[in-house]
Amino acid sequence: MNNNEKKIPVILDTDIGCDIDDTWALGMLLRSPELDLKYVLTSEDDTVYKAKLTAKFLDAAGRCDVPVGIGVKTSDKFRFQEAWLKGYELSDYPGKIYEDGVGGFIEKIMECDEKVTVIAIGPILNIARAIEKEPRIIEKIRLIGILGSIYKGHDPVVLAPCSEYNIRCHIPEAQQVFNSGMEIILVPLDVTAHIVIDGERYQRILAARESDPVIKAIQENFDEWMITHNATYYKTQSTSLFDTVGVYRAIADDFLVTERLPIYLADDSFTRIDSEKGVMMECAVEWKNKEAYYDFLTARLLGEE
Repeated sequence: MNNNEKKIPVILDTDIGCDIDDTWALGMLLRSPELDLKYVLTSEDDTVYKAKLTAKFLDAAGRCDVPVGIGVKTSDKFRFQEAWLKGYELSDYPGKIYEDGVGGFIEKIMECDEKVTVIAIGPILNIARAIEKEPRIIEKIRLIGILGSIYKGHDPVVLAPCSEYNIRCHIPEAQQVFNSGMEIILVPLDVTAHIVIDGERYQRILAARESDPVIKAIQENFDEWMITHNATYYKTQSTSLFDTVGVYRAIADDFLVTERLPIYLADDSFTRIDSEKGVMMECAVEWKNKEAYYDFLTARLLGEE
C-alpha cells in the first residue's frame, strides 16, 4: 500500500472465541495497512468472554487504540479459548470498552464522514439491533458478510447449497438486514469453506511464533482451541479459515470470481437466487486463484505485505 493512499474505515463484528478462524481473521486484519480498524464488536453467545478475548489479543498486538464493544449476549456457551485469558479482565485493557456494544457501533458509524466497511464474521444480530435503534446507519455501511451459500456449501464433492450457521442463528434478524437497503457484499461458503494453510506456508507461520506477537497470540489461542476439541494437527495445518476471506474482500477481490445476484433469504435460512423476491448484491461465488490467496494470506499474517 502506498502511504499516501487513504485507509478504509472498518468495523469488525465477530463471534471470536467460538471457532478459531475469527482469531486468525483478527490477526490478518491488524496486519492489513489498507484497513483502519475503528472498533471491534463481539457477537453471539457469551459476548463478555469474547470481549475479554478480543481485548487481550489487541493488547498483545500493541493495538489498545482499538475500542471493544460487548454485543448482544445469547448464551453462556462455547468458551473454547477461555484458558488463554488466565484471569485477564476487561478492566486490564488500556483501551476503551463499550458495555453497550451496539450503542458504540452506532456511535462509530455516525461519527465517520464516509461509508464504513463492516466485516461481519459471525451472526448479524448486533447489526439488526443497531438498525432498529438508528436506521440512518443503513446508508453509511458497506456490509461484507460471511453469510450464506449460493451454489455450493461445505461438501467439496456434492456441489449443492446448504444452510449456513451465521444466518441460521437468527433468521428473522438476518432477513431484516438483507431487506434493509444496506449495501451488502456476500462472501458465502462457496469461497470460504476449505481455506486451510498447510505445508511450507504453515511452517513459516509456526517458525514466527516466539518472535511475532500477533502470530504468538494466534498460536496460543489455537493451542487452547485444539485442547477443547481433542485435536492435535495444529503443528501441521490450520483449521478452515473461513473468516479470513471476509477481511481479504475488504481489501481486494482480485483472486475471486464475483457475480451480481438477486438474493432472497428464505425462512429455511437458504440464500436463494430469486429474480422476483431477491435483493441485488455482489456475491463471491468461486476462486479465480486460490493458491495466490494462500500466498497473500500467509504473507499478510507474517507482516510481509
